[in-house]
Amino acid sequence: MYRVLGWHGEPHGREGQQLSWQDPRAVSVSPLLSANDGILQSLNLPQLYAITHASKYGISEFMERLRTALDNGVRLIQVRERDMSAGALTDFARGVVSVAHDHGARVLVNGDAAIARAAGADGVHLQADQLMRRQAHPDTRLLAASCHNREELLRAAELGVDFVVLSPVLPTQSHPGAATLGWERFAQLCLDMPMPVFALGGMRADMTNTAMLHSAHGVALLSGIW
Repeated sequence: MYRVLGWHGEPHGREGQQLSWQDPRAVSVSPLLSANDGILQSLNLPQLYAITHASKYGISEFMERLRTALDNGVRLIQVRERDMSAGALTDFARGVVSVAHDHGARVLVNGDAAIARAAGADGVHLQADQLMRRQAHPDTRLLAASCHNREELLRAAELGVDFVVLSPVLPTQSHPGAATLGWERFAQLCLDMPMPVFALGGMRADMTNTAMLHSAHGVALLSGIW
């Protein structure tokens, strides 16, 4: 599948097919073959995947930054706060979900399906070790996973996750000197994957086009979005 962002002339069916412009969030033509379900789901995923960073800003300031990001168009968020207790994380996730849902945004909770359910989140984001141990798709609307190599990507595809993040693509301040994939290796790893892949690691919002040129759906951001 290719996302075409610009063209010349008017598209037309070369074999006499009728064409219809459709909003992927509300397709009105039928019958629609089930093979299109995954494509439509991918089209409905934003190109930016924002990862919470309350540990850096504090909860109050972060929530203000979250509202600003939502006002600016962020529509997909991962709650990932590894230093919080389960109770504090549940309360924080509830707050993020409440604000995000008011803006039509979706929220996933990193690593804990129980907290995701308690907070009213839209799904769960599996850590790589959880992904490799998981035997079946959990009962959740959205399932994402973190991947770092081909083996993890193949396991994510086998499990039927809705999307993954693949990292680290570029050097990051949090892991100076760590080995990175680089764009060419990133493209090689995710080119034939059946699910959308977000690039993570050293990303900025203005790298979306570069990521797409290397077979990514979009970019995931920790620091660069808040």
